[in-house]
Amino acid sequence: MLPLQPHWDSLQLDLLHIYDGAVLPWGRKMKDIPPANYQRAWLLREGRGRAKIGSRWHQLKAGEWFIPSPVLSAQEFSEDARSLSLHFRARWPDGAPLFEIAAGVRLPETRHPEIEVAARALHESCLRAAPPRYGDPAFPENLTLDQFLHVGETFRRWLRVFCAGMEAEGCPPTAPGAMDDRVRSGLRWLSQLPLSAKFREPLLAGKLGLSVIHMNRLFMRELKLTPAAYLEKRRWEHASYLLLNSSRSAKEIAYELGFCAPSYFATWVKNRSGKTPLQFRRRS
Repeated sequence: MLPLQPHWDSLQLDLLHIYDGAVLPWGRKMKDIPPANYQRAWLLREGRGRAKIGSRWHQLKAGEWFIPSPVLSAQEFSEDARSLSLHFRARWPDGAPLFEIAAGVRLPETRHPEIEVAARALHESCLRAAPPRYGDPAFPENLTLDQFLHVGETFRRWLRVFCAGMEAEGCPPTAPGAMDDRVRSGLRWLSQLPLSAKFREPLLAGKLGLSVIHMNRLFMRELKLTPAAYLEKRRWEHASYLLLNSSRSAKEIAYELGFCAPSYFATWVKNRSGKTPLQFRRRS
């Protein structure tokens, strides 16, 4: 086990989605999947499946968790395939993931039954809070405080046994890198800022006791990003995830991110990806 580190509280943990059931038709055969800014965890319950990472296809086995690399490029499942799948983020403020996965990690259910038990509890917790459609957020806005806290607790309970399983299979968690405390504090503040909010550099600089120029220099030294660019990265991660993994319209996503009109959002997506929102979300 890793020794206790001084900045575990800076670890960014987010449950994006959980699903238990038949693999949906559009997910049975996907190719040209863009690199993910989140982690997937699949438990194949029935049927057959395979995942392509680099030039190699990895066969998925029923009764086994498979944790693919974020650079998964294609996936195929049989028509009778059923799976329990999670999308989540677990990373450090500089964007480094909690687990470095080059290809894929397998967690046999026979050795790690507690992971499925905790995942079922998490799924049930999400269903009780707000029965979701595929791709809906795990933490919808209409949750009560009690529901929000309960889903968060069950997610961390699942993550705890998942991390233990990963370490047991030879994939230990990474440790946080050294970082200026002022940048760390700034990132904590930025991570709590709503994605639709207007960012004002002088406000954050004042909270950190720095000039805007000094603040930007510190962020560039530590992250190769200014605070404004870091926020833009967060917004793009959220937008691209919803475009690829939800049924929400581009208009809904645009307003959620604070754009005053869908046309501005469409231009922003095209500048980031070279594609319109419709082209970006179209699955092969």
